[in-house]
Amino acid sequence: MNESVKVAAGPVNGVNRWAKILIVSTIVLPMVIAYGVYHTGLGMPTGTINKGDLLAPPVNIEGLTLTIENQSAAIDQIEPKWRLVIPAFNVCEIACEQALYVTRQVHKRLNEKYPRVERWILTNIDDEKFITRVATEYPGAVLVSALPDQWQTLLSNTNSKDGDYFMMDRSGFVMMSYQTSVHSGNDLLKDLKRMLKFTREH
Repeated sequence: MNESVKVAAGPVNGVNRWAKILIVSTIVLPMVIAYGVYHTGLGMPTGTINKGDLLAPPVNIEGLTLTIENQSAAIDQIEPKWRLVIPAFNVCEIACEQALYVTRQVHKRLNEKYPRVERWILTNIDDEKFITRVATEYPGAVLVSALPDQWQTLLSNTNSKDGDYFMMDRSGFVMMSYQTSVHSGNDLLKDLKRMLKFTREH
């Protein structure tokens, strides 16, 4: 009698083991797939892939010496927002001017989402004409005093050193770059809308 019970228990244990494996797989496998899709873009519809160039790796600006209106602008002490960062060091030439224009227009087109995004002009230009023109022609843009060498060093270990403007996330990670000769305002708008859609406001 005991022997028959032992023989019957073997298959039951085997079934239980496979049931446990199946349950764990249904939990873990989707997470693994989602991780892979997020980091590689594989399996995503073409229409949802970022238009800008992803920085590899993303870099945090926390090590930069930044000031706004003579006050320290440490990223962990300011309001979390998505930010468009436009470098304007020494002189703002054609690509810089185009970047200022494109980012201003795209920012406006966000409509009710406008307050969730901020434009930063990283600059070492201490010229009253430039400052006045920014205030007049690009209202809402924030002039952020920065050191060009620090900015270049920050980007030196990434795959994107020549961007005309950049997207920075709420935690201060510069994670996408754009070139005015390659990317349109619509490209930036699509990326911004997608980021805002999938991130909480607070």
